[in-house]
Amino acid sequence: MAKFVVQIVEGPSQGKRQILPSHEALVLGRKPECGFVLAEDDKVSGRHCELAFEKGILILRDLGSTNGTRVDGKKITEIPISHGDRFMVGRLMLEVFDEDLGSPSQQMSMEIDRDLLEKSKKRSPMALLVLLLIVAAAGGGWFFLLREGGGAGPRKREKAVIVVPGNKLDVAAGNLEQDASHWIPLVEGGEFQVMTGSSGAHSGKGYLLADLGGGEKGSLGPGFAGTVLGDPIPVQGALTAKAWVRTQGRVRVALRMLFFDEKPERSRPGMAEEYEGEEDAPVEKERFQSWPGLVVGTRLEEIAGGDYQALEVTSQVPPGAEWVCLAFVAVLAPGVTDEADVRLDDLSLVSADAGTQGSVIAIKVRQLWSSSPGIMNLRADSPPEETLSSLRVLPAEGSDPALEALGRLLPLPLTDLLQGVTLEKTDRGATLKAEGKAILVAQVGRDLLEGGYFFRTQVPVSEDKQILAYQRRSGAQETDNCASVYWQGGNRRLELVPARLQTIRVQTGNHPGWVEFYLPFAQSMDIHLDFEVDVRQSQSLLSRALDAERKGDLGKALDLYQEVIQTRPFHEPSLTQAQTRRSKLLAGVRDRIEVVDLRFQEASELGYIGLLQDVLKIARKIEVDYNHHPQILAALSNVRSKVDAQLASLQKASIETRAENLLEKVLALHKDGKPALAKLIFTFVETRLANTDQVKTHVAAVRELLNKK
Repeated sequence: MAKFVVQIVEGPSQGKRQILPSHEALVLGRKPECGFVLAEDDKVSGRHCELAFEKGILILRDLGSTNGTRVDGKKITEIPISHGDRFMVGRLMLEVFDEDLGSPSQQMSMEIDRDLLEKSKKRSPMALLVLLLIVAAAGGGWFFLLREGGGAGPRKREKAVIVVPGNKLDVAAGNLEQDASHWIPLVEGGEFQVMTGSSGAHSGKGYLLADLGGGEKGSLGPGFAGTVLGDPIPVQGALTAKAWVRTQGRVRVALRMLFFDEKPERSRPGMAEEYEGEEDAPVEKERFQSWPGLVVGTRLEEIAGGDYQALEVTSQVPPGAEWVCLAFVAVLAPGVTDEADVRLDDLSLVSADAGTQGSVIAIKVRQLWSSSPGIMNLRADSPPEETLSSLRVLPAEGSDPALEALGRLLPLPLTDLLQGVTLEKTDRGATLKAEGKAILVAQVGRDLLEGGYFFRTQVPVSEDKQILAYQRRSGAQETDNCASVYWQGGNRRLELVPARLQTIRVQTGNHPGWVEFYLPFAQSMDIHLDFEVDVRQSQSLLSRALDAERKGDLGKALDLYQEVIQTRPFHEPSLTQAQTRRSKLLAGVRDRIEVVDLRFQEASELGYIGLLQDVLKIARKIEVDYNHHPQILAALSNVRSKVDAQLASLQKASIETRAENLLEKVLALHKDGKPALAKLIFTFVETRLANTDQVKTHVAAVRELLNKK
């Protein structure tokens, strides 16, 4: 009966072996109670995997390990294996073999490498004979050095490690031949694992590998993965970044440069408390949590699988940026759940020729910087500081969950979701045009918006009329029917004007130091940077308002101050003065209205019609002083209605008293035999004073008496 052995062939404790029991499973892991203890590697879980014979077939089964068990670079749940098969546990390469047949990795093979044969075709027959004699004399040792080992057939010659002159990356971070501690994962999503000693590298033996989709036991694996250079690099001028990438399955990949205005810091997520007391707790890793100001890189798209391909991007360092980190992201294609993997190797970052991949639209002293090609990202600059740090995109909610999740962790350039992006210069700035739908996210430094920002929205001015007016806002907001959003800080001003009215949302707590404006994008958006005309109009309106106030034309002054506030808030000193003067005018009106109300109360208590009429004269004077301004009329309406009601009541009582007196005189004249005079007075009362029910009733009674013979 065959006796199977499992042996470490690459990694710490190479050569360590264990015989497989025939009637029970052999558990491999770091815990001391495991049948094959692999304590040499911290990437191995406590109970990592097991080997067991089931109905005569040897099964390799993963036991829910943290880093997975791999065969041919792919994570497995369980798989049949046989003599000569290899698998990876953490950083260890293990081999299973029948002891009677011997370890394939220790057998001397006389096969000659294909590359060696090709080269030997160019040699003379005598040279080839000498070469074969050397190989034979060495017991096949020469060929063994040319093999990668294992029972899977001839190995390829080990590839030389690529060295890039002028590479700004640390050697270990660039060629991945040592540990990959320089590369740290995103807070969420799949993770790029360090792989060594296999045939998956572009050069040398080391590379990074991320598995996407599929998952284990029927569950969907991660839809995206990302890794970021954890050690930021100070930069200036222009840069070229390059990486060698190999994909299997439908997956989109991109190489990005993350630019920062200030040096970003690494941090830990604090997982220790969550797993406290567990023997198999995952190693707490540093994560990338700083939010970049701007991202430039290759378009996120599928590349042909199979061989390694180069991804390369060249860009100027954006205005204001002083630090850079490289990032590599991989996202499953929309709707794909099948397994895919991505391998990454030989990264570099070098200085490039100035002026490459970056363009500037100059608007007076301001500029709009864009990364090329295809306008990936934007930054509006008002030297020496930016007015718009960047413009990025997010997919509509639910349209691409993997890309939506990635967009919460790293900025997505415009070209990830929009096609045919162009930037056309206008008199006031530029117009951004593109095909496709996305949510634009304008990222602005929090310090720039300490005084708030402005939404230009529909504001009712009467029951049947609305106007578009600027209204100052602050903090997180969501407002419908917005025509634009505008902000300013000193001489730095910028306004985003979408193609149609829409809902604009503002978030303030997503990323420290930034305020973000979310605008659904459709076809085009204007970016205004030049406000010289608006500033002059604001100053002119303020001057006219002050002149009207000096002349006593207070209603006109109120209207002009309001126009500055609602339609031309582009000059902060003029805006502030307009708000102050208008407030003082309205405060003065309130004081005068309070006087009117006090005089009314006094006249009402005395019950004198003359005093109430004087109150109305004061109210009319206020109306005249403010040119019957609607806002003033509205403020006076309450006190006027009270005066009118009191006057009506007193006038009613006065009329009834007068009518009663005249009707008594009619009856007296009729009794004295003066019917003509009595009829004359009666007609006056009936036609002029019979306005109340009481008078009408008395008139009817007197008429009846007069008609009696």
